[in-house]
Amino acid sequence: MKRLTFIAFIFALLTTLQAHAAAADNYEEGRKEKTFTVTKGGSLSVTVGIGDIKVHTWDKNEVYVLVKGDEEEDEFAEIHIRQRDNAIYVEYQPEWGPSGDLLFEISIPVQFSVMLETSGGDIRLDGKLTGTVKGETSGGNISTASVKGNVNLETSGGDITTEDIDGDLTLNTSGGDIRVGKVTGMTDVHTSGGEISVESSGKSVVAETAGGNVNIGDINGDANVSTAGGDISVDKIAGGAKLKTAGGNIRVAGANGKVYAKTAGGDVTLEHIVGSVDAKTSAGNLYVELTPTGTSKSTLSTSVGDATLYIPEDAKAVINARVRVQGWWRGSDEDDYIYSDYKEDSFEKSGREREIRALYTLNGGGQQISIQTTMGNIHIEKPSGSKSKENKKSQGK
Repeated sequence: MKRLTFIAFIFALLTTLQAHAAAADNYEEGRKEKTFTVTKGGSLSVTVGIGDIKVHTWDKNEVYVLVKGDEEEDEFAEIHIRQRDNAIYVEYQPEWGPSGDLLFEISIPVQFSVMLETSGGDIRLDGKLTGTVKGETSGGNISTASVKGNVNLETSGGDITTEDIDGDLTLNTSGGDIRVGKVTGMTDVHTSGGEISVESSGKSVVAETAGGNVNIGDINGDANVSTAGGDISVDKIAGGAKLKTAGGNIRVAGANGKVYAKTAGGDVTLEHIVGSVDAKTSAGNLYVELTPTGTSKSTLSTSVGDATLYIPEDAKAVINARVRVQGWWRGSDEDDYIYSDYKEDSFEKSGREREIRALYTLNGGGQQISIQTTMGNIHIEKPSGSKSKENKKSQGK
């Protein structure tokens, strides 16, 4: 009996040691690894003082953590990998600072949330993921595959690239380009210096760069886009828009509501706008297709360039057109800078004020529209294809 009891004790001891060994860190020179059993809907948290983080998804209910690098064994001992319930934690904050480079490679289930943070290195997420994603690096690039969930990424210096996001998206970089696929939710992206590209957004968009071009596809909401230097191009906008560049062209393929577009130097092209516009450029041409609605006033203003307004025949509006003439004033027909498909209510030239002015009332009047240029022509036209389109020079009587 004593012999049987002793054998049972040894068996239990071996079983316990095997269980501890399976959960213990497996360390070899230059690498450390560990595997955990988890269920769908868990989370991964990685907080490290230095190193690249690479995460990919797989069809296993396991989390596999592999750390590789040229750190010494005692440095690897400071890397803590542990599990609490259905959450996995990877932590590395060396007391005396890192002495080498590390790579954290982690495999997780498809349905998992991640929070990834490194003080210096790239962050990469490969494979489709269902869950929330948060990532932050003090210096490096960030990239993600498609995610079904909200995404929030930030880098102090590097590019950010994402594929399609089924949720809200927030991106910030202190210096780098931003490239985004299709977003179903709200899109909020900022860079202190770089280009921004968003394929489309299911809700409103805020996009800001201190220097670079901005290209955005369709937006199912409002748009607030600005750059300190570069072009802005946006496809159809379901709501209103505020677009501003310190130097570059602005193009919108369509919008519903109030559209504000301003550039210090460049052309402004606003197509298929239903609502009102405030379009200004210090040096460039204006092309606006407007179906005026509401009580807001519309303004087209350029200091140097032509201003062209396309407005439907059935629109209700009062249009004030004014050209300030610079240089030699002759007062002849050669100085008539206003052309229109519509008959003017009044037309006058003022040599003293060096202005040419014309007034048009369409269908009894409606939205107030002001068109101004200092060195250029004004064109008020019916949309292309209109049966009665003529485009005549306005003349004083």
